Amino acid sequence: MSADPTIKLTIDGREAQVAQGTNLIEAARSIGVEIPHFCYHPGLKVVAVCRQCLVEVRGWPKLVPGCQTLAQEGMEVLTSSERARDAQRQQLEFTLLNHPVDCPICDQVGECDLQRLYFDYDCMPTRHDLARLPGIKAHPIGPRITYDAERCILCWRCIRVCDEVAREHQLDLKERGMETVIATAPGAHLDNPYSLCTVDLCPVGALTETAFRFDTRVFKLTAVDSICPGCATGCHIELHSYGGVIRRTTPRYSAEVNRWWMCDDGRGEPRELQGSDRAGRGKVEGRPVSLEEACVAASELLSKHKADELILLVSAQLSTETLWAARALSEALGGVQVFGTARPDWQADGVLKSADRNPNSKGLELVFGGALAGAADLEQRLSSGTAKVAICLDEKTTNPALAESVEQVIALVHRDAGIAEWAKVSLPMAAWCEMDGSFVNKDGRVGRFHPAAPAPGEALPGWALLAKLAIGAGRPLDIGTRAEDIYAAASRALGEAVLPPGDFGPSRPPLLLRFANGRG
Repeated sequence: MSADPTIKLTIDGREAQVAQGTNLIEAARSIGVEIPHFCYHPGLKVVAVCRQCLVEVRGWPKLVPGCQTLAQEGMEVLTSSERARDAQRQQLEFTLLNHPVDCPICDQVGECDLQRLYFDYDCMPTRHDLARLPGIKAHPIGPRITYDAERCILCWRCIRVCDEVAREHQLDLKERGMETVIATAPGAHLDNPYSLCTVDLCPVGALTETAFRFDTRVFKLTAVDSICPGCATGCHIELHSYGGVIRRTTPRYSAEVNRWWMCDDGRGEPRELQGSDRAGRGKVEGRPVSLEEACVAASELLSKHKADELILLVSAQLSTETLWAARALSEALGGVQVFGTARPDWQADGVLKSADRNPNSKGLELVFGGALAGAADLEQRLSSGTAKVAICLDEKTTNPALAESVEQVIALVHRDAGIAEWAKVSLPMAAWCEMDGSFVNKDGRVGRFHPAAPAPGEALPGWALLAKLAIGAGRPLDIGTRAEDIYAAASRALGEAVLPPGDFGPSRPPLLLRFANGRG
């Protein structure tokens, strides 16, 4: 007879039922009890080096580390007994022995585990007046990361991230005793593709992202759920903004997609949109005009041509909602031929990065199916000379032959550069991080994103611009006026098994409130 896959135990007098193999930290967490810890992380192997998670088990002679001790049937665990609390306070005191306690100027203030646990479990003044040992300060340990050894508590999380997530052994311990520090090999740097995950997991201010260092206090940031547009994996992320500007990108836990991680390349996607060349107004023949004037000019172009003289270029970079609006526009104008474009593949890394650099290739396939023409078909159509007007929705993958083969181009753009400089009409389009929407990743999972910063000027989501063009051409689209309406319409048309219905509303509390109730 097989063993029961779950076991029962009591923690601080409360019953918990967990799966076999669950450690005491996770068992306690399942009933809302926190066991303080530093070195433990559910995504990494257990090393039990910080000793902060010592708890008492009734009948056992010694305190045990909650991270390394597995729950057993009938076990009675005491996380806040006098013995356990005394050990936790002593360990905090030892950890703070040479810590600078410079919270007001530390970049980690507001999300520091040491700071929070000190107030929760110790909150006592130091018992010595000896000078603290100095440590390496503001050391560029890698191209993206700065290391402050004086703040390091030697939890080994960063070492394990490199070994277990990035699969590159770039960090190790150097020296002994009180002089121990985290270091790279001589001449080497912390530069693996997932190096910034070490910053995410650092429980104190020892490892900081150089680009974000001293930029904005974390308690001033607003966190918004989003999806990384860097590749077809579709990592779940958070965008942290302040003053209308996205300041930081961090991974958001998703058991099915990226767990706790994301690559360094994906973090730079929002920064690519922060420039003075962002399109905030429309243009007609290179002349800046209002959005309404540009839409009128574009609609007039469409009204003067038949469907077989028009082409529509869509991209796997676009949101599912914009793709659905493009399909509706194609049908409303009488069956305009639609061509799909995409960024070229790059090297997959076997961890998270997909070879497909486009976040919505699957969505493009689902929305248009076999009706979508490819790059070879576009070349043939352009060479035939039958395309008089092109509606282009992707500036990153624009075919250079458009400028020579098509008489007029209507471009929906993020920037006042490239195609916007020679298109007949250009319309300012909001970026993914400035609107509600969704991507469908390579596995068919729908990921939703929300606006983390305002769109520049008069820029609107792609679907809203397409709706304006359709109205101006006398062919209004019946797709709704919000991203969730458009997604719901696509879900009904394609089938809920293909595009599951879901809620577009915010699902998580603000960053500071989440931290106050326990990090993560």
